[in-house]
Amino acid sequence: MSNNLNLCGSDEEVMQYLAQFIKEKRIELEISQSSISRASGVDNAYISRIERGKKHRITVYMLVRILNALNLEIVIKEKKSKRKRVRR
Repeated sequence: MSNNLNLCGSDEEVMQYLAQFIKEKRIELEISQSSISRASGVDNAYISRIERGKKHRITVYMLVRILNALNLEIVIKEKKSKRKRVRR
């Protein structure tokens, strides 16, 4: 599994991709939800809802805590665009 996740799409699509990514990464690392909960300080039920696609919004703060527990980070970069930039 790649450690890269492209979060483009509708809000629902992004949450589905994110839920699947977190779950697959956790399973790949052979880490339980309880372990992620303890390491991140995020409630186990909250992590479970995310992974099952039952959590439709997640704060960046909570996401960072969960990703840190998975030894992952968020990187923000400019989109590649087909449109040419207007230079001033």
